[in-house]
Amino acid sequence: MPVRDHAVPRTALVLCCLLVLGACTGGNEPDPTQPSVSSTNPTTSTTTATVPTTTTVAPALSLTEYLVATIEGAREAGLTEAAAAVLQSPTEQGARDMLAALDRHIATLRTLNPPDEAADHHEKLLDSQIAWLEWYSDLADAVRDGDQDALVLLQAESQELTFAEIEAGDLQRQLVGSVLAERSDPLARYVFEASVVATQFSGDVQEVLAGMQVLLSASDADLDGLLALLDEEASLFTSARAVWGALEPPGPALTYHTHQGHLMSSAAAGLEGMAAAIRAENSESFQRSFFEVLASVNGALEVSALQSDMLLAALKGEPDNPSSSTAWSWVRVPDQIAISGDLGLPARIMAAAAGGPGFVAVGSTVLASADGITWLRPVAEGAFDVSLIRERKQIEDVVVGGPGLVAVGSVFEEAGSRPAVWTSVDGESWVRVRHNDAVFGGSEDLTIRRVAQADTGLVAFGTEGDVLAGEFGVASWISPDGISWSRVTLDSDVFGEDVVDGLFAGGPGMVAIGTALWTSSDGRAWTRFEHEAVLGGVDAHLNDVVTTASGLVGVGMDRADGEGDAAVWTSTNGATWSRVPHDAAVFGSDGHQLMSEVTAGDFGLLAAGRDASQPLFWVSADGSSWTRIDGPPLPAGESWHVYDLVAGESRVLVYGANSTDFKQEMWVGFPPDNDEQTSLDLRGVWHRDNNGETHEMLICWGPEQTLECSFFGDVDASRAVRGSFFGSLQAGCDVFDSEACDGAIAVMLGEMLLQAPDGTTTGTVSEQIILNVDGSMTLVWVETDGGLSSAPVPFHCPWYRTWSEAQASPPDCVFERP
Repeated sequence: MPVRDHAVPRTALVLCCLLVLGACTGGNEPDPTQPSVSSTNPTTSTTTATVPTTTTVAPALSLTEYLVATIEGAREAGLTEAAAAVLQSPTEQGARDMLAALDRHIATLRTLNPPDEAADHHEKLLDSQIAWLEWYSDLADAVRDGDQDALVLLQAESQELTFAEIEAGDLQRQLVGSVLAERSDPLARYVFEASVVATQFSGDVQEVLAGMQVLLSASDADLDGLLALLDEEASLFTSARAVWGALEPPGPALTYHTHQGHLMSSAAAGLEGMAAAIRAENSESFQRSFFEVLASVNGALEVSALQSDMLLAALKGEPDNPSSSTAWSWVRVPDQIAISGDLGLPARIMAAAAGGPGFVAVGSTVLASADGITWLRPVAEGAFDVSLIRERKQIEDVVVGGPGLVAVGSVFEEAGSRPAVWTSVDGESWVRVRHNDAVFGGSEDLTIRRVAQADTGLVAFGTEGDVLAGEFGVASWISPDGISWSRVTLDSDVFGEDVVDGLFAGGPGMVAIGTALWTSSDGRAWTRFEHEAVLGGVDAHLNDVVTTASGLVGVGMDRADGEGDAAVWTSTNGATWSRVPHDAAVFGSDGHQLMSEVTAGDFGLLAAGRDASQPLFWVSADGSSWTRIDGPPLPAGESWHVYDLVAGESRVLVYGANSTDFKQEMWVGFPPDNDEQTSLDLRGVWHRDNNGETHEMLICWGPEQTLECSFFGDVDASRAVRGSFFGSLQAGCDVFDSEACDGAIAVMLGEMLLQAPDGTTTGTVSEQIILNVDGSMTLVWVETDGGLSSAPVPFHCPWYRTWSEAQASPPDCVFERP
């Protein structure tokens, strides 16, 4: 058997596993057998190990100071860079570079006076570094002399040294944990949790490696034992990867966490490949898998440096993200059938709310989304149908309230428009409130345009009369629960020939804005305020209001200078308002600027408006001080209007349209230092024409090493035919049709869940998603369960980046050949 005849790969395998182990333990100080990029501080070929014998006594350090000093000492000594040189090119010079780095590190360690609780760790760490110093001296001599027997003995000795260093690393993790256990900041919690996972994993893998050491010191004949150990170690890496993936890293640990997880995955794949190659007696496959493990070891170089940075940040108590900025991240919501409809025309969204599964948007239809990116239409839209003509309705507003959500609008009949109210518990199933002509009827056109939830219940405003002819008045309704409604008789002196554009909970109970400003404690009796009286000038106007912990914040514009400037006011009661001092650099000077929308979330306040034709965005902690920021990159050269901002959990939904053809755009914005933006990093949208019968689409997002996709398989993207995929990066491309791998740049292995109309899973399919260099994607079914037993297994089909490209290309699915 070709693999059996080569002793070097087998011994090198153990060294590689040991190197990977040090990087996967998560809490270790950087291992001198590990790490990064280039060698430094070369020494002459006659350099030998020198062990300092003098000790500089220094004041006892605190535990935190001691841990920081040991990590910084290793970095300053250049252990990572020197070890990288040895790993990449095991030359005599590289070994002597490592000797010089160890000399420097040991000298630093000897100057430290550890606290009592770290004395045991310090002794073991120092002993470990001195042992490695002697080992690298012998390695340099053996490489210089070409002494193969000495190299084999050094390989075996390196295993013992690594075990000793693992023990020192376990002690260090315990010390780090004792420092961070009582801290509540996200980075400290993550390092503590990661250390717990790593300690268990370290012990498990150490047992396997100890068994492998015994095995390799015996006869070459025990391949069964070697295979068992390879399988066991691959299983440990795989299970550790699953546990590791369940951790939630904060910003400063995110890159380290991602690289560490990939290290575990690729190492497991490489070990599995070597075991399979030994069983198949395929030396070429063994070498390929062996180099995959080597690649994972090279990946450990970067992980070690990232780990040091993370540990130092946690121990020093530095901010959660030292490299944070004020920049928001924006993800464009891709074109979807649910939004655009069968003809590709955008649905006209009038309002949205953070509720139901995450977000709900209303307009010509109702849309629901868990994350603001993937949107669905309700299962049954019968509640919105009017005389079987879906277009004969308009939903104007939606609010969290009543049984869950309440939407208001109008239905259009031959006699004119009539108010309509719909309610939903979850944002997906809706029921229309029974029409009552005594409440929602009248001799003239009647519509509901705005609704808000207050402590006393729901309040709605609309119009009565011919709006186009300018002959109309204000109408209002109240409801305790969103289901039972009453018409309110308004005082004509308070609401004359007015329009109510916005309605908000706040002040004495409710605040309304439009051609004037109004307040009410119960939604029945209202007090009127002219803009001139409360905003400081006849040319000032409120466009939107939001409630904060300290009161109300209103945004709008002031035309006092003849052109118009964006302006902000604050109020504690809705009746008296104070103008935030104007700053031309922030709110605008020359030209015409305004603020049109504002929303509040954990991040503070986000406002939107425009300067002539271009959108503008601002942020504020409390409404009193504002900063201009970059918003989503809307198409240039067009006049865009932001219709609304809706703050959900950890993100903001932004939507608007241009003023030319009303083409609509939707974006999701993530505040600075928001970790969730990485999990929603849009990777792409792919389309497939299913034999001219179905437009199938996959919308995929996720960080570099993972991929999540939502599958839609019918014309309205309802839940009737949909699914979800979650997969992680796979080492190599290995499918039954090798041509599918020709243009592969990444392969994700995971599982697709298909769902019935009621949301239950009807089947699961293990799949590979191949991302190709030309931007296309190939989806490969690996196997199916009983729920899909009639489907051919396996097969692959190509997907395309645009629907037009998919329609122009035949399905061209490839099935397994007999």
